Amino acid sequence: MKTPIEIVLTDDEPPVRIHTCSACGTQGQWGPEWSWYGSWRDVDDGQRIITCCSVACRRQSAAELGLDSGLVDR
Repeated sequence: MKTPIEIVLTDDEPPVRIHTCSACGTQGQWGPEWSWYGSWRDVDDGQRIITCCSVACRRQSAAELGLDSGLVDR
């Protein structure tokens, strides 16, 4: 599943970026618990970017999503 960093710009003024968690599918505004794994080159090349909404999602899906276990609790 390819998850772009920004998927929706709302009709609010100003528009709000809505992100989707790669692990659980939660959608919401970026907050302190959110993180993403990849590089700007990956973004430019259209590669998959892993986006997680919480530490729980990072822990739950670390192996499934191929996250480095050393990064999970950061």
